[in-house]
Parts: sequence; structure tokens; C-alpha cells
Amino acid sequence: MSKNKVKNVARKVYNKHATDYRTSKYKRVIDNFGNRCISKLLLPNIKLESESKVLELACGEGHFTRDLLAEFPEGEFLATDYSDEMVDYVRSTLGDKGNVKSERLNALELDNKYPKSDFTFVVFRNSEVYFAAKEKQLLFMKIYKVLKPGGFFFYQPVDFASDQIQTIKSPKSIVEKIHVHYMANYFLSVLKARHASRESMLQEITKIGFTLSGEENKEYAHQINNYGELKGEMGMGIEARLEISGYNVLLFKFLARFIAKYPIVHNLNQSGFLFQK
Repeated sequence: MSKNKVKNVARKVYNKHATDYRTSKYKRVIDNFGNRCISKLLLPNIKLESESKVLELACGEGHFTRDLLAEFPEGEFLATDYSDEMVDYVRSTLGDKGNVKSERLNALELDNKYPKSDFTFVVFRNSEVYFAAKEKQLLFMKIYKVLKPGGFFFYQPVDFASDQIQTIKSPKSIVEKIHVHYMANYFLSVLKARHASRESMLQEITKIGFTLSGEENKEYAHQINNYGELKGEMGMGIEARLEISGYNVLLFKFLARFIAKYPIVHNLNQSGFLFQK
């Protein structure tokens, strides 16, 4: 799928399922870890003054911006997303006046919209699956460009998956094995998020000029029991994610809905990284 089609599919899906996304269990896991990063990683290292400008890319429903605002009420916040529905929701909950603004933005056009290096802090969380490898590197460069000297960049990638996927019981028939193969490998293809490893990600970002200031990590086991739970975990648009990942949507849905379902356990690692320009 072309990179433009990926983004258009993603925008359409997020517009359609904005409400579902806000209530997904996996999103709650992400947000809980984001809160942990604020308290253990950001607060000890960053002090935002009244003139400090904070930008969140791919803000979703604005959870992280809302929590940052509570800790740094003097900052100027700009929450952006590619989805119109997400932006509208942020405006309805956080307002669009005073020190909080929200707008639709293609992250790859960041430096065209904001050519000056005047952001003190930029946040990018759990959205890199929608960027090809070269686009992601370009995005990191644009983030570096719009930051003030000494500014900070907080990056929370989609969970790094370990090399172990477990099933509670072994599938027996060929069809059941195909089912587990699709479930497990689809999920890993999303969670690996185009990063081969933590080390390759750090190398990718630091070679631009960023310095790693700190990181926060949490390992956990994540269990998916069936298609319904998988759909709920991802929050919305699993068919679109399948299409983006190159999987056969109809086959996956058939296997998931009509074949015996086996619990799948993924060993995951949530990570948050704070970089400084």
C-alpha cells in the first residue's frame, strides 16, 4: 500500500472510530504508562515557563496533553492530529482558547506550518506505525528542526515486542494453526512498529543530533483471547490496520470469527524516551 493511502486509511478509520478509540483497554494501558513517564521522567527533567511552547503530534483524544497541562499550567499547548474527529474532541474537552490550541496537522508538514525553532517541548506517542521508515526518520528531523536549542522531545514508541509469543494451548488442526499464525503475526507486525530494536531506534534518533536524557521502561504480559478482544484492544479499525500491515482482511476475519479461538500472550515492553536538542 502506498504511504499516502496508508495515511488516508488511518485518517478515515480514526474519524469513524474516535469514540471507540477513547475507550479501548489497550489505550488505557498506553495512557497509564504515559502518566508514569510524566511523573518519573518528565517532571524531574523539564521545567516549562509561561512562554514555553508545547507541541503534541498525533495527540488522539488529548489525554497526554491534558495531563501535561495539569502539571505545567503556565505552558502554551498545541495538540495536533491527522483526524478531524480527534481534533474536534480535544477542542470539546480542552477548549480552543487561552493557552491550549488544537488543529489538524499532517506531522510531515510540521516545519512548513511552523518554520521557526520555537517549541520548547515536542511529544510523539504510539503513532509511528503509520509512517514508513524513511518518513519516520524525516519526521524526527523535522521535530529537531522546530525545537529550540536545548528543547526536549518525548518519544513513546508502540510497544517493543519480545521474540516470544505464547498460546495457552496448542492448536491442532491446520486451519487452527493458520488462525493462530494470523493473529500472532499480525499483532507483532503492529507492535514491532518498524523498529528492529531499542538500540536501532536510539541510533536512528541520536544521529540527527538529539541526546538521550533519560528513559522509562515497563515489561508486561499482554493477553488476547479472541478476535473480539483483539478488536477491543486496538480500539478501532482493526480491518484497516490489517490492510496496512499487508494481511488478507477477509481471511483473517473468517478465521477469527468462525474458527476455535486460542488465547495468545505477548511479552511486551513499554518504553518512553526523553531526548534533548
